[in-house]
Amino acid sequence: MTPPPPLPAFPHNPDNRMTAAEWLQGSINLYETAGSIRLQLLALQAAVQTENKTNEPK
Repeated sequence: MTPPPPLPAFPHNPDNRMTAAEWLQGSINLYETAGSIRLQLLALQAAVQTENKTNEPK
């Protein structure tokens, strides 16, 4: 499994201020990254559950 993507930096102006558009884009990027990390976690959990069912004594 590949490592999760790094969290994106929020865009900002040189004076460390953000416009509403920059904030919105940064929030969308963060939400998308968090969603991909969650999908990787769910896939890992499903793989572990499958492995555990496969190795159960019969």
